[in-house]
Amino acid sequence: MTSQALAGNVPITCAIQTYTGNYVTGVGGGGRVTDVIHTDATKIGSWEKFTLIDSNSGQPIIEYGIQTKTGNFLTAVGGGGRITDVIHSDATQLRDWEKFRVISDFAHE
Repeated sequence: MTSQALAGNVPITCAIQTYTGNYVTGVGGGGRVTDVIHTDATKIGSWEKFTLIDSNSGQPIIEYGIQTKTGNFLTAVGGGGRITDVIHSDATQLRDWEKFRVISDFAHE
């Protein structure tokens, strides 16, 4: 999926699959600050579905909110860069810590 495919303010429902083929689960459908995500699901259920929402940042790089089943957003606590208490799913608004960039072009490495 390219950034162009995600552009256009159209919410996209997706699942996030790990390297081993498992799926990311928003535990309880979202709304948590502990035990927030798991990666042991072997099929896509309602808690494994997320919605990518364009944050309308107006920047050259498109940033997305990742919304859970309950309508909450995943948060990179402190904006990211942590090794403990890294993700929450209790945000009700799309603010800076809830914005993620989807990188699909690794040719620039």
